[in-house]
Amino acid sequence: LVRVDLVRVLFVKKHATFKTKNALYLETLKASQETYKTTEASALYAFEIAQIYHLEAKSSRVNKKSDNRFKNLEAIAIYEEILEKFPKSLGAKKCKTLKSQIEQKTLEIRTEKHVPINTNSLFLIRYKNIDSLYFTSYKIHQKDLLAFRKMYKNDEKTKFIQQLEKHKSWNTTLRNEGDYLPHKTEIIVPKLEGGIYVIVSSESKEYNAEKIVGITTIQSTNLSLIENNFDRKKNYQVVDRNTGKPIKKATIHIKNDRVNSYKKSIDRTLISNKNGFASFQSKNRHNNVHITVIKKSDTAVFGNY
Repeated sequence: LVRVDLVRVLFVKKHATFKTKNALYLETLKASQETYKTTEASALYAFEIAQIYHLEAKSSRVNKKSDNRFKNLEAIAIYEEILEKFPKSLGAKKCKTLKSQIEQKTLEIRTEKHVPINTNSLFLIRYKNIDSLYFTSYKIHQKDLLAFRKMYKNDEKTKFIQQLEKHKSWNTTLRNEGDYLPHKTEIIVPKLEGGIYVIVSSESKEYNAEKIVGITTIQSTNLSLIENNFDRKKNYQVVDRNTGKPIKKATIHIKNDRVNSYKKSIDRTLISNKNGFASFQSKNRHNNVHITVIKKSDTAVFGNY
């Protein structure tokens, strides 16, 4: 009967056109929960109420002036109450799942693929329910990075990373306002010597595979590559990432992998002229191309590397 009642009330809310339908829906659920407060049936109404609070909290991210920002706390409080009164009820199980969603930790790290040598850069961090992060950078060769990216098992990745030599470590404290909502911030990345780096972010200071929440890669190089295609000619220009000045006599190695009868292979080396330009004619379209640019001790890789 409770499930039928919930379906009925939800149907009315869904098809109602008056502005106060959401408030009336919530009040109806509260009244029904009170009616059945001594039975397990009340737990199902409680779950629906908790779910409304959770959705209201999520919507507060769009409306910054909303008073619903901390509604997730009320949702969790409902779970704790139901767990104490009716721990084996269906409503308690539903609330437990909702609580797990609310308390779930998430992390997204955005960074530029290439940054200047020995210059601070920034990470854009989007996170939820994380108080602090520890970062460790590992210098890696391109061929090893390609092998690492083909790994899918966590234990395999862990073993690989533990064999790498640590370059730098740093940490940051994140603002956690206790609202169980996603937040974002920028953090400063230490200056890196020239090369390719795997950067591991973790909630623990010591290496712990279970506490790793993010892995990203970054290249530190002063080389930048501009490319375009015109009249079946592929044009490249190598410039200084800091000044924009053209770089002459830079080696540009163009190569692709995973070729077949439908994907043409290429393995070509060019040298930039005094204006940093190099080009070649081609009638073919090449896929999975990576371009390695070398000037003295500085190396940069572009494309699918």
